[in-house]
Amino acid sequence: MNNLLLEIYGEEIPSSSQILIEKQFQILFKELFQENEIFFKSIETFSTARRVTLVAENLPSKIESKKIEIRGPQVDANQNAISGFLKSNNIKELKKLETKKIKNKIYYIAKKKSEEKEISIILEEKIPQLLRSIKWVKSMRWANNNDRWIRPIKNILCVFKKKEIKFEFAGIKSNSFTFGNYYFDHKKIKCLDFITYKKNIKKNYVVLDKKDRKKMILDKIEKFCKRNDLTFEIDNLLLESVSSSVEY
Repeated sequence: MNNLLLEIYGEEIPSSSQILIEKQFQILFKELFQENEIFFKSIETFSTARRVTLVAENLPSKIESKKIEIRGPQVDANQNAISGFLKSNNIKELKKLETKKIKNKIYYIAKKKSEEKEISIILEEKIPQLLRSIKWVKSMRWANNNDRWIRPIKNILCVFKKKEIKFEFAGIKSNSFTFGNYYFDHKKIKCLDFITYKKNIKKNYVVLDKKDRKKMILDKIEKFCKRNDLTFEIDNLLLESVSSSVEY
C-alpha cells in the first residue's frame, strides 16, 4: 500500500480551527487527487491541540502514460490557426494530424501520449500550494516568511511510500519525524508510515483521535465518580472543548 502521511505540528490550535483545518484538508486533498487523476482509497484527518494529521491510503506510485486526443481547429480554419496548433503541439507536418467529425464539423486531431508522472514529484510540488490555499478565519505570519497559518509551525512530517516528501512551507522544511506530547519530552520520533506514527506518538502521550480522547476522559470521570459516590452530569460542549485542548 502506498500511503501519504502529513502532519503539521506547532503551537496551540483553537478547537474551532481544528474542525476547520480537518474539513479543508479533506476537501483540498480530494480536489488535488481528482485534478491530477490520482486514485485513492480513503482520506482521514485528525487533530489535537498541537497538530493536524492527514493520511491518504492506497495511492498509486505513478500516473501511467496514456493516449490522449487534442482537438485542434476546424479543417477549413485559416492557416494561422492551423500553424499555431501545429507549433503548440510540436508537430512539424500537417499530414501527421488526423481529422474527426464532431457535431457535423470536421476538426484536426493530434494524438499524443501523456507523460508518466511520479506521485512523489506531484506531492512535492502541490502540497505547499495546497497549504497556502487554506482559508482560516484568522491567521498569522511569524519570523521572516510570508506564509500564514493559525499558529506558528514547529515541524512538518510528510512521507509517501515510507520516503520523505521534500518541500518547504512557512520556513519549515518537511522531514520524516515528529514529536510527542511537549509536556513530557522533546525528542524526535521517526515515522515512515501511519501505523508506526500512531503507535509511536501514543507511547509519547499523544492520542490522535478525538473520539478516543473523549472516551478516556469520560472513563476517568466515571471511575472518579464511582469511587466518591458522585453523579456526573455531562456537558457536551465542555467535553468537546476539553478533548480539543489536550493531546492525552
